[in-house]
Amino acid sequence: MAVIDLNPNEEIIIETRQHWIFIFFGLVKFGLLLLLPFVVYAFLSNQQPGFLSEYFKLIWGGLWLYFFGISVFLTKFWIDYYLNVWVVTNQRVFDVELKGLFNFEVAVFTLGNIQDVTISIQGPLATLFNYGNVLVQTAGENMTFTFRQIAAPQRIQEQVVELSRQIRQTPLNNSN
Repeated sequence: MAVIDLNPNEEIIIETRQHWIFIFFGLVKFGLLLLLPFVVYAFLSNQQPGFLSEYFKLIWGGLWLYFFGISVFLTKFWIDYYLNVWVVTNQRVFDVELKGLFNFEVAVFTLGNIQDVTISIQGPLATLFNYGNVLVQTAGENMTFTFRQIAAPQRIQEQVVELSRQIRQTPLNNSN
């Protein structure tokens, strides 16, 4: 990933994004928005048959703009999903978040600074599909990082705690 720079001997252990169910719900929403003009067309053709032929060019232009807008929002939705990523290496944790179309915010902390790792799974859907939040508390002034709506939060929690434990047990762990 070009946004983060790894140190020598640093390797990526976990790379995770939001759970796939949120992509599914987003695609369902976009699918319904794509069907909306056809529903409106069916309704108007039954209610006022001459209306559509009178304003054909205007309606056609409006449809092009509508579908173009839907495709722009769908592209932005996918880019947000794909580029918002949490990366855990054998030395550090990266929280990469897209802020706008060309602006990234990257938060980085070392595994040795982790004080607490908590998971939060709320609701029946989260329990059924095994997604939730992982809150990582670091040493410092109110420093909490949240991995939001990720798959298998228990597994992520266990891996981060284990990597943090390994870092603390290695000699010279304060050099990172």
